[in-house]
Amino acid sequence: MHRRHKHKIASMFLIVFLGGILFVELSFTTGPGELGGYLAAQVVGLKVGVDDNPYNTLAEQLKSKEATLREKERLLKAQEENLLRAKVERQLKDQRVVVVYFGLVALSLFGLILFNFYLERQRDAQLLMRR
Repeated sequence: MHRRHKHKIASMFLIVFLGGILFVELSFTTGPGELGGYLAAQVVGLKVGVDDNPYNTLAEQLKSKEATLREKERLLKAQEENLLRAKVERQLKDQRVVVVYFGLVALSLFGLILFNFYLERQRDAQLLMRR
C-alpha cells in the first residue's frame, strides 16, 4: 500500500475508535433514554421556545404585516416610477411638437422675408425702368 492510503486508513480508524469511546462513555454516564435524547438532539436539533401566547403571536403578526407593508411600499414605488417615466415621456413628446411648430413658424417667417425682398427688388426694377 502507498503511504497516503495508510494515513487515510489510520485516520478513519482513529475517528471510528474515538466515536466508539465517546458512545461508550455517554452510555455509562447517562441512562438509555437520556442517551437517545442526546443523540436525537445532536442529529435533529433542539427547539427551545415559548408556547404560543398572545404576546409572541402578536409579534409574529406584526412581523408579517411589516413584510406585507414593505411589499406594498415596493409596489407603490414601482408604480410611481412608471408614472413618472410616462409623464417625462409625454413631456418630451410635447416638447418635440413645440419645437416642430416653432421651426415651421420660423421657416414661414423666413420665407415671407425672402418674398418681401423679392417684391421690393421687383418694385425697384420697375421704378428704374420708368425713369
